[in-house]
Amino acid sequence: MKLAVNLLPLFFTMPALLIPSVSAGGFCPRDDDKRYDDVPVVITNRARKPNPNEEFIVNALYVKFSPEERNRVMKFTAGRGKRSKSFYDITWEMEEDNHRKQVVKFTIDRTGAEMLYAVKYCSKGEFYGIRGTDDDGQSGTNDDYTMTKDMEKFVRNSKYFSKGSNMLISIHGITVDAMSQIKNCDEFNQKYSNRTKYFAVPVIWTTEKNFLGFCTDKNENAPAAADVFANKLWPILEKSTFPMSLMSHSLGNYVLSMFAQYIGESPYKSNNQPFEEIFMVAPAIRDNMFNNETNMEYDSYFTRATSYFTSNSGGDDERYEVDQANNGIYIANLAKNGVHVLWTNLDRAMLAYKLHATLRGLKWLLGGFTGCNKYAPLGSRGEEAKEKLAPSLKDKVKFHEIKYPGRSDKFMNHGYQFGPEAVEIYEEFNI
Repeated sequence: MKLAVNLLPLFFTMPALLIPSVSAGGFCPRDDDKRYDDVPVVITNRARKPNPNEEFIVNALYVKFSPEERNRVMKFTAGRGKRSKSFYDITWEMEEDNHRKQVVKFTIDRTGAEMLYAVKYCSKGEFYGIRGTDDDGQSGTNDDYTMTKDMEKFVRNSKYFSKGSNMLISIHGITVDAMSQIKNCDEFNQKYSNRTKYFAVPVIWTTEKNFLGFCTDKNENAPAAADVFANKLWPILEKSTFPMSLMSHSLGNYVLSMFAQYIGESPYKSNNQPFEEIFMVAPAIRDNMFNNETNMEYDSYFTRATSYFTSNSGGDDERYEVDQANNGIYIANLAKNGVHVLWTNLDRAMLAYKLHATLRGLKWLLGGFTGCNKYAPLGSRGEEAKEKLAPSLKDKVKFHEIKYPGRSDKFMNHGYQFGPEAVEIYEEFNI
């Protein structure tokens, strides 16, 4: 199944070296420099060329760079993603009375996600960065290799990166703006990078403003973000010489599952295990993700999957078995060593997840309004999930109960991805 991305504008952002900004002659006042101190690389499809009247800001920020590099400077904001009206397709559909109606479908920028370097913060949540050289958005080119080398250079230059560290690719959940994600990863690097030997690299994807947009995030934004991750970001990351692990939080785990599915369905990529460890924190995904009933045997998976996707054989039911029900196998296959599920039954955010499952069960009563979850959440049912774990995954998937999530998130008990208990687990499993 190829993940569709043409129905919404998403962004995939992975922040790059946020050098403490020059004041640009007073044009970029900074209130809290320490929050955006040193985070290495940015990929975003929200970037745009600065307006001509912003040229003086670009020249001031990048005074030590060449004219060619200044010409490639892009700008993006640090809030949540917004649907872009800059790019759209107009199609025509026939109505029953044979009159045509105009249908406008908003799409993302045709170039896909942008790789930005030497990103600088310039007041009010505005960021500037130098665009990479791969302008056509295509993967598998020499430009991917060049951008990989540039990415590694900026990571090595970070004052919080220590030799021998792993990159910890960090995917946030819903209702998180870009600035918060940057701040959280930057604080982790300052406090724990030397201890854990993990250097957090934030990935930022488009989410709705609040929980009322949960179904839009799950059904549209997350799959679209995963598609950009697989098609645009992954060709760059997979060439890196740095060892990598991945941490996904909340609905970011749905982005992970969609990404894993996309990679896993390709016979040419399915045997690749790009991450040392995968940490699924407070996962807002179905609790049967790793169950025996919903996953094929690990040893026989690749042969069957390759058969389905190369010969296009099997009916819809068989393809659904491979595409949807087997996501636990897809995720497990991305990790060389282990998949770690961090959960707690004290997580209040999981109550909202359950509400969607309840609404879905009452769709016969509610008419057109229904929830978008069918099962209970894994984030609060780790014990039950562990008991039903597929035998073929017992050596790969581990469950870790968080006993005191309130140390990091006193009200919701949900935002503990960089809390003390999680940090201890990251440290223990960084081989």
